[in-house]
Amino acid sequence: MRFVLLQEGDTPTGASVSHRPREMVREAIFAEEMDFDCWGISEHHAVEQVATVSAPELLHAVVAYQTSRIKIRSMSTVMLPFNHPI
Repeated sequence: MRFVLLQEGDTPTGASVSHRPREMVREAIFAEEMDFDCWGISEHHAVEQVATVSAPELLHAVVAYQTSRIKIRSMSTVMLPFNHPI
């Protein structure tokens, strides 16, 4: 059986959005320590409390640098026709 931690980067009410990416990196490192096989996040824009990751490839790079075994994947990628910034 494989275990995967998939996150959307949601931020609890009252928590700091600016600290959430660091928390997600720590969670990915902890997932590897707990023998999870894979970690992934989704990409979202302009939905501040629900999802805070607008550039998942940056978090992927940080997690890849700080882990050695866990696989990294993207859950979803935003397509402009469905999530236009204007």
